[in-house]
Amino acid sequence: MKIIGLAGLMASGKTTAAQFLAANGAYVIDGDKIGHNILKRDGAAYASVISIFGTDILDGSYEIDRRKLGAIVFSDMDKFSLLNEVTHPIIVNEIKRQIMSAPPSEFIVIDAIILLYDIGLREICDFWLFINADWGVRVSRIMERNNFDEDTAQKRAASQLFLERPEVLATASEIIYNNNEVKDLNVALEEVLLHVKNN
Repeated sequence: MKIIGLAGLMASGKTTAAQFLAANGAYVIDGDKIGHNILKRDGAAYASVISIFGTDILDGSYEIDRRKLGAIVFSDMDKFSLLNEVTHPIIVNEIKRQIMSAPPSEFIVIDAIILLYDIGLREICDFWLFINADWGVRVSRIMERNNFDEDTAQKRAASQLFLERPEVLATASEIIYNNNEVKDLNVALEEVLLHVKNN
């Protein structure tokens, strides 16, 4: 099985890309889903996150309210980094566990944002695909998807601008700019699958 790393900026179309790859036979490991699960009351990061950010981030059921947590970390990069320090190692370990237990498939896709580059997952990928989109496109998508005002959407988008640093983009096997229709993204992804299959 060949491993495709899938990274991308918020609202770039990374999730849409993952869905297309899954529909075309890839086994997708969803880093975002793992990240959500470890924050649940029975999750591996729950206690640590509460100890750092306090009980004000809890909802009425004592679950972590991701909107409250997001409002904190997306407006303060130091707190964003602190959250990543707690959660990223747990996510990476779970990704590696899922790779080892994956069912037979031609491709495994690791959908894990920037963990691929910053925490060593890049080295286990045969191909690293980065999905990008222009700033204005991403802000508009965040506003529509999350029902945010423009200022909030811009803060969310800005929180991931560090992903576009040159040393990250330079190591990507391919960068797809997803500014247009889904059909255009799908055509580009078909070409990626063909390339990976034949190399």
